[in-house]
Amino acid sequence: MHLLFGCQFAQHFWGSIDVTPAVASVQDISALRPPSRLPQQHFQIFYILCLWGLWNHRHDVVFRSLSVSFPRVVKKCIEDASLWAERLRRDDRPVVYAWKSLLSSAVRSHNM
Repeated sequence: MHLLFGCQFAQHFWGSIDVTPAVASVQDISALRPPSRLPQQHFQIFYILCLWGLWNHRHDVVFRSLSVSFPRVVKKCIEDASLWAERLRRDDRPVVYAWKSLLSSAVRSHNM
């Protein structure tokens, strides 16, 4: 719970993409609601994508001695979104463009 939602880095990540996942424990992850800034279709995949990105980023910091990097975790989420889009029906893929746009804008504003 701390790693995905509570730690300072996770809070910065969620705040930077302007998404507030309202969960009290990891058991509540399945109860997450769609972010208001994104299409409701496949919103669960968006959360899984972000949670996976945070988890892998922490792994890289702890076990590969990489530095903490908001742009790196977001860029990895964008790359993964492109891969995951291939698993959706062609008609559903525009939601991934919305995810990537949201994530890209967070990286751009972070670099300003």
